[in-house]
Amino acid sequence: MRVGTLEGIACCVTTNRRDDIRERAIIIINERNFTEKRAGDFLARQVKAVINMKTSHTGEKVTSGVERLVNNGIPVFDVSQPTNIEQLKNNHKLRIVSKQLYVRQIGKWENVASVKAYDIEMVDQLNDLAEKKANEFYHKRMVNEIDKMKSHVERVAAFFANENVRHDQGYRPIWIVERYSKLNEDLAILKRFMKRQNPYIVAINDSYEDLIKRGLKPDVLFGTESQMDQGMIQDVLEKQRKLCFTKGVSRNKECDQMINLGSDLISAIAYSLKRTKGAVFYLGEVEEEERAQYVLVEAWNKNRVFHLKAAAAMFRSRLEEDPLHWMMTRHSMLGADGWI
Repeated sequence: MRVGTLEGIACCVTTNRRDDIRERAIIIINERNFTEKRAGDFLARQVKAVINMKTSHTGEKVTSGVERLVNNGIPVFDVSQPTNIEQLKNNHKLRIVSKQLYVRQIGKWENVASVKAYDIEMVDQLNDLAEKKANEFYHKRMVNEIDKMKSHVERVAAFFANENVRHDQGYRPIWIVERYSKLNEDLAILKRFMKRQNPYIVAINDSYEDLIKRGLKPDVLFGTESQMDQGMIQDVLEKQRKLCFTKGVSRNKECDQMINLGSDLISAIAYSLKRTKGAVFYLGEVEEEERAQYVLVEAWNKNRVFHLKAAAAMFRSRLEEDPLHWMMTRHSMLGADGWI
């Protein structure tokens, strides 16, 4: 966009409120990579131009803010070499000419900064650069995830190859419980069904305490030793329950075994699949960094690993019905070990 001499009244905008944008003014902002929504606010107020103290489009990510304004004939400038830019205040008269910004001071025009103007060609180049960077980033991330997945597959395979698969619980279902924001609420809903099913219970870290409070007795305390309260560990040992650690080198001689397959959850699932031929139910929230591994484990063990959080949500919405009767009459749940 070719810009000749441009004059107008300054409006310094420091908030995201549209009402703070003065109509038909030259807007002064301090926003890096301003968004298309922000551009919409400027268009709605019919501003003359936008002068940015930061970079309006860095080329680091695709953004349509500058493009939208330029396409609608509103010039966008970045301040490139400020000199007395702090002099800019609301209601000052501004003039932009030959890439220089002037402010009217005591009856004369004073140069306060050099500015850089955007045009469509420049915006397209910056968006192309941003897309290239994004593609490189996601490609690198995908390669990294694939490498992590391969490593995970090898570790899980080695675990089952080197350990005797005992299945000492027969077809008894195993519940893996991990603390999350609504665990106590969901345990209250599922407790009746859980007791009827009589599962082998694996508690990950501090969910052990939540289960005890609900009158449920975990068979195994599983997780990272550093995240476990020593009183909780002592309670496990006094009640002769199993103790499994997943990270580090345990100094606790009472630890049954160390299983480190990348995360507490994945290690607990692998451990559980070794203990039973039946179903493994997980009640908790899968963290983002272990989601890919969890999905892979589910795929490997089709119809054996089930996520219970969704079931708890279904129960919660239908508490007027008997939960057991409701689930037993739902075809989608039939066939999973222990459900009926």
